[in-house]
Amino acid sequence: MRTEVIKEFLVFARHLNFSRAAAELHITQPNLSKHMANLEREVGVELIDRRKHGKNRPVLSQAGKYFFEEMSYLDTSFQTTLERCRAIGRQSTHDIRIQELWQNNAMTSLYSMAGAFQTSHPNNTVRYMRLSQRRPIESLLEGESDVVLDVWCGPRQEHCRDLAALGVHTVHIITEPPVIWYQEGNQHVAGKEEVLLEDLLDIPVIMTRGGTHEYTVASWADYCERNGLSARLRHLQPADNTPTGMFMSDFHDGVLMTTPAMINDPRLRSRADLHWLEIDDPRIAVAFILAARASDKEACAFLDYVREHRTLAPQK
Repeated sequence: MRTEVIKEFLVFARHLNFSRAAAELHITQPNLSKHMANLEREVGVELIDRRKHGKNRPVLSQAGKYFFEEMSYLDTSFQTTLERCRAIGRQSTHDIRIQELWQNNAMTSLYSMAGAFQTSHPNNTVRYMRLSQRRPIESLLEGESDVVLDVWCGPRQEHCRDLAALGVHTVHIITEPPVIWYQEGNQHVAGKEEVLLEDLLDIPVIMTRGGTHEYTVASWADYCERNGLSARLRHLQPADNTPTGMFMSDFHDGVLMTTPAMINDPRLRSRADLHWLEIDDPRIAVAFILAARASDKEACAFLDYVREHRTLAPQK
């Protein structure tokens, strides 16, 4: 199936008029009609309903409408690919490496905005990197990644000022209350309808050991330390060393702290013995902050794009 014939169909579908479409394409009307008939034979179904409707105007069949929608999307993707290939040939492309942070609403929004940025900036290619053993900002400053999603518990303005002093450009994405998961019968949480910061100081909060960082817990523990509080942390080594693997382990008297995005994880919802509570305490709300080195022009351009197009959730 030739791409030029697909383009002809897309032009015709916009006009629904052979004469006007042929004029735009700079070909004769009989040739355009012949190409469309050949395309229909190749696809195997009628794409254009040529029966008389009103002023003899043809319309797209149901299959033709679907073909138009899908081919419009593919044509856009094709053109973007061509532009990127040409940019690569001119050696003017830039990779923006984003460190992925396990399932959370901020990362979900970031995927969407990164895709839109890539479409509007064809010379930039967004690539996602696995989590490292280091904190996000450490990874950024060491040049392991170009953009990171930092997690901060407590007032974010002071943290952003500290990062600016380190030469780090930041954009606030979203602030959410942390969520704790606990097993049925947990003596610390059972029967409670509300959990505050003071309650959490008496409950063992689970942290992982190994390859997966629990950034929400780490940020909360940092907050406690900064304010002279002592957090009770209990380490857990799950058999499956992933964020969800941790949840699928048995943790009995402790609680697992995470983000609201994990509430709808089907692997957790399938556990009848697991329950969750939202911690509605603004002192320990979790801010997700996108960060890049101020000296990295391409990464900062991406952050500026996110600032312009982000959609913030209601702030706590």
